[in-house]
Amino acid sequence: MVKSTTLADKANLNFPAGRIVGQLKRGRYAKRISKLAGVALASALQSCTTEVMKLASEAARQKKMQHRIKPRHICVAIREDEELNQLLSKVSIAGGGVVSHIHGAMEGKKKTKTVKVKKVKKDKPAKEKKPAKEKKAGKSTKSKKGQKMLE
Repeated sequence: MVKSTTLADKANLNFPAGRIVGQLKRGRYAKRISKLAGVALASALQSCTTEVMKLASEAARQKKMQHRIKPRHICVAIREDEELNQLLSKVSIAGGGVVSHIHGAMEGKKKTKTVKVKKVKKDKPAKEKKPAKEKKAGKSTKSKKGQKMLE
């Protein structure tokens, strides 16, 4: 007996492309739906899921829980990533908790110690002063805007 290959096997995907095609058809998003639409959607879902799981495993590793990813780790991973946070901004994850964040305006001002530094003066050779140019009696040195303000 020859085993038939599925769309997901042909596209080397873990997500079921055939099932996604069926759901797209039942959803009546369009009159006709191609098999490639299901493959494309399955690959997009797989890449997003892979990204979230990768970030969540890093968050779990930071908390010294190397063998288990909890909903809290998924929530932290999503909120720390800029693009995923924007995509899933209105999503609440059950058991995920809240990512702690203190707004900058709420924090107190940091007090810093000022250290006085003594400046060392170097002996510079004296520069000769150029004689000042004589002003002409008829013209003023102010700009046009300054003249309008004075008038």
